[in-house]
Amino acid sequence: GFSHIGDSSIFAVGAYYGSSFFLASHDQGNTWSIKNFGEEADGLVDCYFIDKSTGFISGIKEGEGAIILKISDGGITWRNVLTTDGESEYIWKLDILEDSIIYGSDEHFLPNRPSFIVKSIDQGDTWIQLKVSDDYLDLQGIGFQDKDTGWVGPRDKALYKTVNGGQTWFPTEEAHNVNRIFRVN
Repeated sequence: GFSHIGDSSIFAVGAYYGSSFFLASHDQGNTWSIKNFGEEADGLVDCYFIDKSTGFISGIKEGEGAIILKISDGGITWRNVLTTDGESEYIWKLDILEDSIIYGSDEHFLPNRPSFIVKSIDQGDTWIQLKVSDDYLDLQGIGFQDKDTGWVGPRDKALYKTVNGGQTWFPTEEAHNVNRIFRVN
């Protein structure tokens, strides 16, 4: 995953399996700083930054669950703000709306577990889980147009949509296999 701020700052994470690294550049990619997150994560999938000092990275901590880590001082200190209780799951993609409402899709490999997203309304300090379906959907892409209307993309299925901020979801016939959603304006 990647994120950029303004004309010069770029952030990236990877990989979703194996070694977990966070990369940052503040000069349009000419030089990079790299941090190994091997202690905090066993796989990193996505990152999303609000500004040069505040951002989020997501992935998995094997044997513990999906994780979201928050930075608030430009990369020096990170703290874990979410660990789910499923051993084999990732927070796969992140979407930030209005710099305070944050959504994450939960991709898991537990067929008997409902599919859900996570949501924060306080800039990532606390999180709730919102059920998308009782069915196993293998959720990946997530994106919101406003605080009420959003979509999540199951693998091999059409998008699911909400019109009430993620409280309830319904299947659509729109697009299949959506892995990333982003706003262009």
